[in-house]
Amino acid sequence: MVSHIAPEFRSHRKRILVLIMSDPKQILANMPDALERVGHEGIWRITSQLKNSRKCDIYLAANPSTSQKLALKIFRPGGTSEQAPGLQFRALERLQKATPRVLAPKVFGFSSENNAILMEWIEAETIQATLWRSILVPSKRKQAVQKAGAWLRQFHEVSHIALQPLDGNKLAQKLVTQLQKHGQTTDFDAIQQSIGKFEAAAKTLDMNVPHALLHGDFTVRNVLMQSGSTVGIDIWGARMGPVFEDAARFVTYAAINTPFALSHSPWHPDGPLSQSFATGYGKDLLDVRCKSWTLLMWYQFMRRWIVYSARQSKGNSVNLTRWQVKRAEAGSLILQSWLEDCF
Repeated sequence: MVSHIAPEFRSHRKRILVLIMSDPKQILANMPDALERVGHEGIWRITSQLKNSRKCDIYLAANPSTSQKLALKIFRPGGTSEQAPGLQFRALERLQKATPRVLAPKVFGFSSENNAILMEWIEAETIQATLWRSILVPSKRKQAVQKAGAWLRQFHEVSHIALQPLDGNKLAQKLVTQLQKHGQTTDFDAIQQSIGKFEAAAKTLDMNVPHALLHGDFTVRNVLMQSGSTVGIDIWGARMGPVFEDAARFVTYAAINTPFALSHSPWHPDGPLSQSFATGYGKDLLDVRCKSWTLLMWYQFMRRWIVYSARQSKGNSVNLTRWQVKRAEAGSLILQSWLEDCF
């Protein structure tokens, strides 16, 4: 006998199934092997939701027999690529096996069916919070940035750093793609003009730069400060690229969203932000005065300009976004002027 189900009922049943499968309590219960690797007697239970974003939801799990906490990170369908959850799990797994170990959350299990990672929960503040808390103590801010640079160098060395040609055309195309993705932003014409100049400059910079497996999202919110140690989170480790790309991303975010933004040109190579990060990473590889570094800084500021401009167009967080747009635009245009001889 052939069963006929009304389309609207099938759709309703599918929604129910999705809700059941994304239930964090059920997902955790379906990961017994991962929980066994954690150890401890007693039952692990979801106690609260820690974070909700476009890409994922993070839940806290606790066990009465231990003070240790776990984080269950569930990636939302459509929030990122299908490969992304597995890539992030494998990246963290590699770091656990690295010698010396790079500080990052320990992972215990991965559910490909639910796009969920079970990992160690690290109780620590972001470096962004640390920098704001040290707003009146420049030495502490420089020390924190230096530690972030040192962590990134250690991370890059896991995959072995090697000189490879800088593909400026690829960076320019990424900017074009991002602008198209966000559509008619507030500063669309100005950004489009700057991308054209970026592309022209990139074509002239034919040089080798250090490459490694990239963090992929090395920002001031993805670096934690725990008892004087630096811990990296939200690590992708999905592709090889210029190490300057990760480093410039961090400096760009810090120059816009931390107390460094209160100075006139925090991105300047002689400023405390760039110098502190380069000192931590190692100036043998991170030359913040070379043109390839300037190009990658320009690239990261352009990315921020596009994103913040799109948010401003939507009327999101008006005052904060307006500030971010102005800082991103100013950084982009100043860095562009430093490479005028290249176009």
